[in-house]
Amino acid sequence: MKMSEFLKKMKDISDCLATAGSPILVYELISFTLTGLDSEYLPITTVLEHKDDLSWQDLQSTLLGFESKLEQLQNIAGINFNKELLNPGIILNKVMEMVEETISLEEKEVETTEEEVSNSQITTNLPVKFVTK
Repeated sequence: MKMSEFLKKMKDISDCLATAGSPILVYELISFTLTGLDSEYLPITTVLEHKDDLSWQDLQSTLLGFESKLEQLQNIAGINFNKELLNPGIILNKVMEMVEETISLEEKEVETTEEEVSNSQITTNLPVKFVTK
């Protein structure tokens, strides 16, 4: 479920309770909302639970922004946060793989023979590895 749908559902429940004569306070709505989040929101939930002056609007904005960042990271790193967020080692390994891939592309060796080098003008800052044919 998208965060916007979840937040709307929580607000609708709060409004229904108010209409029925049993309103809940804003801090209770915030608490119930944070409790209902999936484990992928644990980092932001921990921070938000300790904010004293958190409004419903601030909560919504923060959670929607966090959801957006999660989606960006999932797209970039191919990480399944529902299963992997609780294991920081997996995320660190994914990030390290991305870094290593970037570095290996930058340091990619140029394979060529001595004859090919002498017959052409190769200009590169990359290391040259001579191979025998």
